[in-house]
Amino acid sequence: MLEMEPIADVHFILGDFREEYSMGELEKLLAGRKVDLVLSDMAPNLSGIATADAARIEHIIDLALEFTEKTYETIWGFAGEMLQWHRL
Repeated sequence: MLEMEPIADVHFILGDFREEYSMGELEKLLAGRKVDLVLSDMAPNLSGIATADAARIEHIIDLALEFTEKTYETIWGFAGEMLQWHRL
């Protein structure tokens, strides 16, 4: 995982979204408050095997959507990123 330069008024959690520790840190930060927007730019480590990588990406997006459903105040939006590979 890569470190990130601090951004004013932004809380940054360096961790794996699939692990309980990272989710716990996020829930602690929210302290029961609901959110208006979830923006997901997460990506798994890629293996180079297209079907396996697609499944990993889909799993991360599913986790982000599940988190969104638990934490939304009102549904304003969810944005997730999925890449598509093509053989050359």
